[in-house]
Amino acid sequence: MGNKYGIHVIPGVEISTETDTGENIHVLGYFPINMPEENNAALQNELSLIRDARYERGKEMLRLLAEKENIHLDVRPSLLLPSPDFSLRLSFLA
Repeated sequence: MGNKYGIHVIPGVEISTETDTGENIHVLGYFPINMPEENNAALQNELSLIRDARYERGKEMLRLLAEKENIHLDVRPSLLLPSPDFSLRLSFLA
């Protein structure tokens, strides 16, 4: 997609976590364009598990908003579908 706008896109991932003391850590990983498939498969599997967990967490957040706060959001189903190039972000609800 970047080529369309004359931008060189570097494939990567951001993985966020929290330490035992509550400090947020964001790890950035950048991929070589020609990463061997055998190296990529294990990483893609782990990222898929993370996406799936975020998807379920998002659905639960929407359910709790409806149940406890009587807030019913009409969210397009496409926003809730996990995909390799999109992560569900519910920060817009805050």
